[in-house]
This record gives sequence, C-alpha cells and structure tokens, in this order.
Amino acid sequence: MFQIIQTRPRNPGGRIPVRPEWYKIDTSNLSGKTIAELEIRRLTGCTVVAINRDGKFAQFPDLDLPLLQGDEILVAGTNAQLAFLKRAFGLSAIDPPQRPEKRVA
Repeated sequence: MFQIIQTRPRNPGGRIPVRPEWYKIDTSNLSGKTIAELEIRRLTGCTVVAINRDGKFAQFPDLDLPLLQGDEILVAGTNAQLAFLKRAFGLSAIDPPQRPEKRVA
C-alpha cells in the first residue's frame, strides 16, 4: 500500500507555520480506507481538515469516513509534513476546488 520512508517530521511547540494543501485520492490503495485506518495524523503529523466529494464539502470529517476514488482532501501541516505525506501515500497536490458562489438576495 505505502511505505514508511522515515519518522514523521515534528513541529515542536507548534513553532513552524502550517499551511493547507489539497490532494486528490486517485489511487486504489487509499480508496475505501478510512482516515483512521490510514493513520495519516500519526504517520505524517498532518491533519485532514476537509473532504470535497462530488462538490459537497465536509469540514473536520469523521475519522471513520471512508475515502473514495475522486475525493479531494484538504490537509494541514508544515512543509516537511506535507512533503512526507506526498511521498508516503503517493499523493499529488491539486488546485483548490471551486465552491459555488453564494448569492445574497
């Protein structure tokens, strides 16, 4: 499925700034697995903040929610943690999805 390359990068005391990054679940190795099963936080130090599934956004998704092929996930972490996530899980960063504009009447 994936291989552990090294120990996850640390952010002692939260002194290193974190940033968000969008990724697309386009590999069958991750599809059908839950966030908890993949242990993304424990293995990489990154946090899954949101999931975009077919244009519907779920913020702070439940850890038991299975990821599906085509899902887009928003992950927060330091530059080192996000780079580690990409290598460990074989993910590629994508542009943020477009949310429909809300019109005020």
